[in-house]
Amino acid sequence: MGTVHDVVNRAAAPATSLHVYSPPLTSMTYYDAETLTPTDTVAVAPERPVLGPAAGAYALHPAHRRAAP
Repeated sequence: MGTVHDVVNRAAAPATSLHVYSPPLTSMTYYDAETLTPTDTVAVAPERPVLGPAAGAYALHPAHRRAAP
């Protein structure tokens, strides 16, 4: 079994959380927030990629980062 985790934004500005899975997920398990026991597992429908194969490398490359306002 994997790790259940919370994602928290402590900044005043909105944040984006990007989760990338390789290979792509085929199912997703949901857990009870209090007991952390599995409540449901559902199939994940395959989707066509929105971006090309080089988009991740381009977005993550330090030369393409924007300075903070």
